[in-house]
Formats: sequence, C-alpha cells, structure tokens
Amino acid sequence: MDVIFAARRVARQLAALIAESDVQGMWTLQAGIFLENEAAVKLYEVAGFRLVGLREKIGQLQSVWPTQSCWNAAARVSATHNLPLPGRRTS
Repeated sequence: MDVIFAARRVARQLAALIAESDVQGMWTLQAGIFLENEAAVKLYEVAGFRLVGLREKIGQLQSVWPTQSCWNAAARVSATHNLPLPGRRTS
C-alpha cells in the first residue's frame, strides 16, 4: 500500500471522527503521541488536532523514557445540542 495514500486515508478517518463526535454531542477528543513519531504528529495536525501539552516520562520504550505530546480536537458543538458552555451560567 502506498504510504501517502494510507496517510491521507487515516487523516480523513480522523476528520470524520471529529465530525461524528460533534453529532454525538462530545466536547473534546484527546490523543497522546510520542514526539518521536513525527508521521503521527503530522497526521493529527492535518486532521484538526492541536498540541495542548507534554507529559514527560510517560512510559518506557526500549530503556528510554520518552516525552508524550498531548493533543486535543474540539468537536464543534452546535446550537442544536443545547448544552451550556463551560464558564457560562444557564438561566
């Protein structure tokens, strides 16, 4: 399988996951990616995730304790969900 074709397919699947999460009323999707996995970092960026933090020494990988990047994708909550936004009072 062509690597570029596979990467585009995965990026489309991630974008579809974000859209379906909105339909299901979810607020946020989270992903943890080791920084050394540059291909995965790029895929999540393209799909709409953004870097929100780092977790150091999260797991041992071949005697090394790598840093994991933390990524969020906000599901686009629409008015039809009728959910209160964080920090806002409802009447």
